[in-house]
Amino acid sequence: MNHGMKRILICTNGFYVGGTEAALNAFLRQLDEKKYQADICCIQKKGPFLQKVPPNMNVKELLFTKPRYHFYASRVKEKNDSIKVILWKLCKRCFQLLHPIKAKRNTQYHFLLKKVRKDSAKYDMVLDFHGYGYFLTAYSAMLPAEKKAMWIHDENIHWIPKVEEYLPAFDRFFCVSVAVQKAFAKQCPQYADKTEVFYNMIDIPAILEKAREPLTDDRYTGEFKLLSVGRLEHQKGFDIAIQAAVILKERHLQFRWYILGEGNERAHLEKQLRLNELSEFILLGRTENPYPYIKACDLYVQPSRHEGYPIAVIEARALHKPILASDIPSIREQIIDGANGYLVELTPEALADKIGELIENPSLRNRVTAQLKTETIDFSGEIKKFESL
Repeated sequence: MNHGMKRILICTNGFYVGGTEAALNAFLRQLDEKKYQADICCIQKKGPFLQKVPPNMNVKELLFTKPRYHFYASRVKEKNDSIKVILWKLCKRCFQLLHPIKAKRNTQYHFLLKKVRKDSAKYDMVLDFHGYGYFLTAYSAMLPAEKKAMWIHDENIHWIPKVEEYLPAFDRFFCVSVAVQKAFAKQCPQYADKTEVFYNMIDIPAILEKAREPLTDDRYTGEFKLLSVGRLEHQKGFDIAIQAAVILKERHLQFRWYILGEGNERAHLEKQLRLNELSEFILLGRTENPYPYIKACDLYVQPSRHEGYPIAVIEARALHKPILASDIPSIREQIIDGANGYLVELTPEALADKIGELIENPSLRNRVTAQLKTETIDFSGEIKKFESL
């Protein structure tokens, strides 16, 4: 190994399909292999993005003295209901009750840190890419390394108290948007001078290339296609989207609204669709390549309650699609209402009114498309912020 080379450990939860994972994937591809030797430490060594990790990087799963402790540290909701998993769930519940998270002291993480198998590798830098108050933050904070950085991916940072005692170990907090930076500095003013905005790096040429692949999904039809992409979670506002779709149907407008993504809210959303007899709203599930869907839609809709820096909005902009989004700080950094997209208050009525207007006025959509064609999206300079650390 060349002596000028820096060894980095990048901590992440897993390799599932989501904005954080897509951002990690882009970050890994930007790392110069002549300067950095990177290892990835994860809680779950699985998910579609695992195949996309550059071949020169070593991926290792966090090891514990007992498999049960791995289960305690993981936040994946196990779908499997075997006797073993049910017992583990009971044990985890008891563990959480026995080790409460007290003010400024997370006794669960204190316990788990003692149960992690020690890694003998030495690193110059440790990056907690995942954040979100996961056990990885405590683990990263405890590792010996010259420099440490942590990513903050969302303006909703209710989880900070879980890891507050570990934050002094970090030299830099990379916030994925100005909105996230403001939220973090407001909640943790003592670290304000250690924050920096680090936009998620998106590989625009790769998106344009993947968007050219043929779309073979026969469910994706209709004369006016609305599309939203995101995990089926409360944060994404799909419950409000369904209420907006009910209003559009009552107004006899022709549309079909598709959602690409999977998540814990599926059963709840399906129930809402059944109660409203809403066949125009379709949950397509997860896909490896969402870009042909985005390319073929008539309007891209992002009804999020909160975000960090929504990658799906960047992708829709790159594909020059008219965008309608909730008027929240992180989206305001990308969309100027009436210029390169439209912003509305997140209520069923406001969403339905704007969608109706955009269905009936192609000129409003064309104006946005024309504006998007003049914009350049370039994140190549972001990696320099990391290198300056």
